[in-house]
Amino acid sequence: MSIEAEQERSSGKEQPAEVCPDCLPDPEELGWPQPAPTVANRLGLVKFKPDSNSHLRIINGEVCRHTCRRKYCTHSCPAQVYRWESEEKVISIAFEGCLECGTCRSGGCPYGNIEMRYPRGGYGVQYRFG
Repeated sequence: MSIEAEQERSSGKEQPAEVCPDCLPDPEELGWPQPAPTVANRLGLVKFKPDSNSHLRIINGEVCRHTCRRKYCTHSCPAQVYRWESEEKVISIAFEGCLECGTCRSGGCPYGNIEMRYPRGGYGVQYRFG
């Protein structure tokens, strides 16, 4: 027993009872609702089969460097595929994790500087339900 535990025991403080995890009731048996899955948990079900070629492309890097001050694509993409590299002053694209939701095409870049086409058949995101 540790010194701290021995001091607490001798101080007269009531110790919480240790509970055996196997002795706890099953939440389903009690009729408790199951917690709703989080977005992160649901994205854990998604599988990716990346193609060797990117299906995403920045059309003109100069627009990102000089015109776009807020780097909207880095904030709007739910998969965080786009990242501003401040030293090189370029947008890097991690296309392997793309959810193919079309956010970058429909409003991720107010300058229309992102070309997105779907990956060829059999590649890209593979959603699983559960």
